[in-house]
Amino acid sequence: MIGKLQGIVDYIGEGFVIIMTGMPRRVSPLMPTPRDTTSRAGAPVGGSVSAPLAATDEGGLLSGGVGYRVFCPANVLAEMRVGKFVALCIETHVREDHIHLYGFSGYAQQDLFNQLTSVSGIGPKVGLAIIGAFRADVLATAIMTGDAKTLTAAPGVGKKVAERLVMELKGKIGTGHWAPGTGDSISTSAQFPVPSAYSDLLSALETLGYRRGDIVELAQRLVKENPDADVGGLVRLALKNISK
Repeated sequence: MIGKLQGIVDYIGEGFVIIMTGMPRRVSPLMPTPRDTTSRAGAPVGGSVSAPLAATDEGGLLSGGVGYRVFCPANVLAEMRVGKFVALCIETHVREDHIHLYGFSGYAQQDLFNQLTSVSGIGPKVGLAIIGAFRADVLATAIMTGDAKTLTAAPGVGKKVAERLVMELKGKIGTGHWAPGTGDSISTSAQFPVPSAYSDLLSALETLGYRRGDIVELAQRLVKENPDADVGGLVRLALKNISK
């Protein structure tokens, strides 16, 4: 099940956010403190929770509405601030013992999540970790070029899992429908770097002591922008960019 969720960020936890929705009304910031919506352990109540008040970044409070707990990739959570408005693409997983909401910055991220979790042994937690470690186009390029080593930079992804992802998704990734202007859209396969030049550049930079996770985005961009350059030229360009 898919959809969109819009509201005010009420709480940011480890791997999830509580978003206040509904038709809230503004009340005075001098009102009493909102009632506690946390468990005894200090974590927000899971699932769907009700909360009468949510702080805004303008110093006021929003009254009414419903709070939804949404699991998000790390790079999406990093952009959120309590009291700020947010709009997410939502994937809903319904199971016998729970209903979980997964939120993404755009359709590209959401479609990648669905493709990743279609692979045997890749659950939502690992899928979110992978998406949270890379931009959508960087992740898609790594898979399409067979770059399993880059995928191991994501938390919880070992060599075997990375190789399985590449094997099962190499010819499928990036075939979804992307919403233009979302900021995380996927390029066509014709624009992806030539695997040999891309791999050689990454290997050369790693030999110089750079971590793969720190250079993969730069390597992809340089190979795309300089399709006729040799490895030596690409390395010089990379070092010039890194030194800026």
